[in-house]
Amino acid sequence: MKKSFTLGRCRIKRTAARAIPYYRAHIVPRLQGGSWALVSAHGNSLRISIMHLEQMPANQIVASSLPTGTPHIRRLDPAVWTNEKRVLSGETHVG
Repeated sequence: MKKSFTLGRCRIKRTAARAIPYYRAHIVPRLQGGSWALVSAHGNSLRISIMHLEQMPANQIVASSLPTGTPHIRRLDPAVWTNEKRVLSGETHVG
């Protein structure tokens, strides 16, 4: 296994240990109550959010490329897992 992949996976695990409990304690109850949430993240925090919402294995998210400043819009099912997603890439909206 490559050293960078192993280090990336260790960092992902440490970030997950902080981010997932916060998500479950503070964001999930609001979503289940019918509220919307805007989550802004970058780097491993973003990877953890995607990994958790899509139930993705750590090795898959570590290998993913996430362009900077690209919004991800998700609709969640009643169990608060992703059931629909849209990545806005170069779209323009005039409103």
